[in-house]
Amino acid sequence: MRPITPLLLLSSILIAPQAIAVTEHENNYVKRCLDYGIKEMRKVQADGALSILGQASVDNDNIQENVFSDYVGSQYVATELVADIKVKDKKEGEILCLGNDDQFLYFHFSPR
Repeated sequence: MRPITPLLLLSSILIAPQAIAVTEHENNYVKRCLDYGIKEMRKVQADGALSILGQASVDNDNIQENVFSDYVGSQYVATELVADIKVKDKKEGEILCLGNDDQFLYFHFSPR
């Protein structure tokens, strides 16, 4: 066996748990984004959006987390999260959250 093969096997074993942890982090983050969106929609009494968001689940195959550090206007933003949501396996729209560390600053729901 060539010496590089055991190193490749070892590296794949060490990297695999980190890949799972990232997925769990993304799932937790997007769930918190959805919860934040429901709270924000209640504030503005957006009943149509609330009925969809209240039943929605996140399509785990369509989550995009963009991490950056910049200002949007005068507000510092570190993360943009975009995810498809579905109700009973039917795509109902897309959610977007802007956040700074663990605090969400903005939510937008685009119905299908």
